[in-house]
Amino acid sequence: MLVPVIGALAGLVGSVVAAGLATPVSADGESYITRELLWSAAGTVLIVSVLMWLWAATVAVRQARVWRPRGD
Repeated sequence: MLVPVIGALAGLVGSVVAAGLATPVSADGESYITRELLWSAAGTVLIVSVLMWLWAATVAVRQARVWRPRGD
């Protein structure tokens, strides 16, 4: 469960760093990358990472059930 959270935090930190490097992007100093956009991007990354983690866990369990050792 820790891996999806780390992925979401990495995405959020990357977005914040990118926003910091890109400011100011307009003449009046306003950034087009809003805090709400950053939070929605981090939430999307978190949801997708949890779904992928669940899918990978399901596939691993399914493959482990049918695996049988073979003698060489």
